[in-house]
Amino acid sequence: MLARINVANFREWVRPGETATIIANISSSQPQYATALCRIEVGERRVASADLLFSFVPSARFGPDYRDEVLEGFLDRSRLASPCTKPAADPTEA
Repeated sequence: MLARINVANFREWVRPGETATIIANISSSQPQYATALCRIEVGERRVASADLLFSFVPSARFGPDYRDEVLEGFLDRSRLASPCTKPAADPTEA
């Protein structure tokens, strides 16, 4: 779960029809949290950047029928892209 936006900079607008690429690199990872340095690029232009803090929250803390459709879609695409790899353990269930 996104816990904090440490720093965020927006440099330019992304115009309709432009393709924005989101790039995130994990800079620190601990059992309870992780930080990521992120940026958004349009072509060769960096249009935004952010330093984010994520907290790992046990899924039991959410409602019993809670589903994160974005995360599930990402995981499904990841599994299709690399069917020979074993999915990583869910850090929220540790």
